[in-house]
Amino acid sequence: MATTVFSPAGTLVGLDRYISVLAAKDTNSPMPTQRVEFVSTIGDCSAATFPADVLRVEAAAGKAALPRDAYHLIFSQTHEEADPLDEMAGHRQHEAVREIVKRAFPGHQAKLVTQRDNGRYEITEEGVTWTPGKWHTHVILANVSEREVTVERTAADGSTLTRHYAAGRAIDGWLANIDGVRRVTDAVVLEKFRYDNARYVDDCRAASRGEKVTSRDYARRAEHGHSGHDAVRVELREALALSDSWEDYRDRLAARGVRVSGGKGVSYSWVDDAGVQRRARARGKEGLGPAYTRAEVETTCAANAAALARGEVLTPPERVMVPSPVAPEARPRPVYLTASGRPPWEEELDSYSRVVELSGGTYEQRARTVLDDALHEALDADDAVGMAAASHVALDPAGGCARVLGPSGEVELVLDAGRAQALREAGQLELGGLEVATVSPSPPARNEHTTEREGHDDLDELIDLDGIEVVHVGSAEGADLGAERGGRGDAATPPGGAGSRPAARRAGDGAEDAEREGRGAGEPARSETPRRDRAIREPDRRDDRDAGLGR
Repeated sequence: MATTVFSPAGTLVGLDRYISVLAAKDTNSPMPTQRVEFVSTIGDCSAATFPADVLRVEAAAGKAALPRDAYHLIFSQTHEEADPLDEMAGHRQHEAVREIVKRAFPGHQAKLVTQRDNGRYEITEEGVTWTPGKWHTHVILANVSEREVTVERTAADGSTLTRHYAAGRAIDGWLANIDGVRRVTDAVVLEKFRYDNARYVDDCRAASRGEKVTSRDYARRAEHGHSGHDAVRVELREALALSDSWEDYRDRLAARGVRVSGGKGVSYSWVDDAGVQRRARARGKEGLGPAYTRAEVETTCAANAAALARGEVLTPPERVMVPSPVAPEARPRPVYLTASGRPPWEEELDSYSRVVELSGGTYEQRARTVLDDALHEALDADDAVGMAAASHVALDPAGGCARVLGPSGEVELVLDAGRAQALREAGQLELGGLEVATVSPSPPARNEHTTEREGHDDLDELIDLDGIEVVHVGSAEGADLGAERGGRGDAATPPGGAGSRPAARRAGDGAEDAEREGRGAGEPARSETPRRDRAIREPDRRDDRDAGLGR
């Protein structure tokens, strides 16, 4: 549930230090996080100088003598609303809270810090386990506005209320009304996250039995198995389950040694097992829980009275100090009001993924594919750069990055460590046992390993093999050497004469090679480096593309 807490700040400087400077609370936990995950400001101020900026506006408005400089708001979401292990969930919350503050308190400076360092150890059936913290955002809100504004709020009946405030005006009771702020929160949650927040809050309260487990409770449970509040809650739960009126509730508790006093909030007092007088309120940060306020008790008692009138029997709950927590799978979840019933950001991601897929993939995917192909076929790093450029990807081996040409210009990407190292260390082409085994008949049989260009008779004039020996079969001497490397005792004279070109392929019988490759004996062999051969056949086009990429 997206909950909102609003209270006056103790001191401006102290609160700023608390949310921004102190070490994360979960530093020594199994899953440590940062104290400041996301930070931003609203108005004429900065995160580093926020207290001074607020005091500057106060002084300019003549309000330096006000009793308080700022207010403190806290917005929080459950694990079911915002996954504590998903950084994007924290970012979505931060952006939503910015919108809430702008609508609820326009014209006021604000500093927002989003955290998730409030994890804790809990006692479960499996023992003591660590539960990650919830995403929550602290807001320091300046008391004095820095500009003139008109504020709109939604009333409980749905009508719109409007008020005008001059620059330099302090926050009044109408602006600080927590119910009005929560209605703003509900509206933004519905708009940004697409679920009914008020309904979800009610579902969560019902599932938690209306009890508030405090940090002190968790600490005492870790040391002693239960806290003092746990002990009195046993009595409160039983009285609440069996009572049919407020008076009946008070009488039952008095019989168990628990005194009830106060009005709406209600206070409880009792003597613990050590003989010490204890006192606690139903509400508040260290309260027993909202289920024990007078309004909630009377609502429950009315339901009990109706059940008795129907002839039903009221049964007390089990008397246990620490009730079993609600299992994660049984916790309430937001009901998303989208076509698919899924969170809107998941629908947006699916839609975007389809667009990217239809457009040929992401820039990162294109860069990886081109680089992997180039590394597989290139002679060295320079050759890989040239081959990638033909596919509109400019590689920088020294910098470990790539620039991909897109519709709006070049996009620079950082290569992953493995590919960057492979590109820097790219050596000379490994021929893998390639030998001159036979000589092509005349006219020469063309395949992807042989090519002719007018004015070039030698293979080493078509491509620089950087010191790799090339066998020429344009003479008897070359034919002898070719036959010898092919494992033949006699010189192999080309039937078509001395001008015939060599056909380079892996040693072995041609028919066997053809059968292994799934082609006919008379068909040319498939190339293992098609991109490289294409670059050789079209050097002029590749040079043009390279020039276009600024190589």
